[in-house]
Amino acid sequence: TWAKIQEHLATMQAEFDALEYQRLREPKYPSIKDVTVALAEKAEGDSTMWDEISAKRAEVKEAHPKP
Repeated sequence: TWAKIQEHLATMQAEFDALEYQRLREPKYPSIKDVTVALAEKAEGDSTMWDEISAKRAEVKEAHPKP
């Protein structure tokens, strides 16, 4: 029925809206390549890049918190 369709649509919209923080965060996070390089450098004793990536991720999370 139309009412069930509307109810399902409302549920889907609520689920979509609840994950907006993820869609906003993802393009601002460091790339997987950068994270991999940072982890390798950290394993070799230089955590400079890892610290920068960790700080960047914290900024993004703060700017776009989970609901």
